[in-house]
Amino acid sequence: MLGGAALATPSLKEHLEACADCSVLAVELSRSSAAPGAPGGAEAKLDSLRHRVEGALQGERGLVAQLRSLPTRWRMLIASVAAATMALALAVLSPRVDLAVYPLGRMMVSAAMCAVLLVAIMAQNLRPLQAPDRSRRALFLAWVAVIAPFSIALLPEAKLAHPVPFNDAHDCLLLGTVGGAALMTLLGTLDRRAVAHRSLLVPAAAGGILANLALLFHCPVTSPLHLVVIHAPIGIVLFGGHKGFRAARMRIARAGAA
Repeated sequence: MLGGAALATPSLKEHLEACADCSVLAVELSRSSAAPGAPGGAEAKLDSLRHRVEGALQGERGLVAQLRSLPTRWRMLIASVAAATMALALAVLSPRVDLAVYPLGRMMVSAAMCAVLLVAIMAQNLRPLQAPDRSRRALFLAWVAVIAPFSIALLPEAKLAHPVPFNDAHDCLLLGTVGGAALMTLLGTLDRRAVAHRSLLVPAAAGGILANLALLFHCPVTSPLHLVVIHAPIGIVLFGGHKGFRAARMRIARAGAA
């Protein structure tokens, strides 16, 4: 297909069948090499493609490749167990001091809403490659997950059975961001799609929902202002932070290649 016997290796063919980006580039290069013109330029492009594919093949080995090769139900189980572990760990190690007097029904409804949204978003993010493209549904769920914490935070302030003294929590943003970023990283590790085809909003929304779920059992502050300013925007913070990190990494890579 590429017009070079040295490139027609089984590993290359297998990668081209799985990677949409490289397969499209291979078709374009095969056309350019077949067209009349300077063969030296085509050979240089073919060499560039070969190096890119070899680098991709190197990246598909090891633990990450083994995790991505697992069946979808196992990848979903790993993500679900990790999310539940992070939320429960915070609830057990540093529970909110007013847990006994906080309205149980309100807490259960909020927790159930966050848990359902989290599972639905992770299922969309880790769907099999052969499944129909449901990117619109995934983006819709992601936007719902971004808006839901603000809706919960703007509800009337919860009335405790009796006042409980506590120190204002100053670690909510840090703990939520760290936990959400950890889930984002795990979802990226388990995602089989090419990096260029991944949405940043979907895993960021999942991280934000996990953060709000965990903080629900940790932070005793019931003020809507605190919840709106600190808890609810964590998904947006994760999205902006990861987008900025990706852009900076791309600029560094381009500067190194120049």
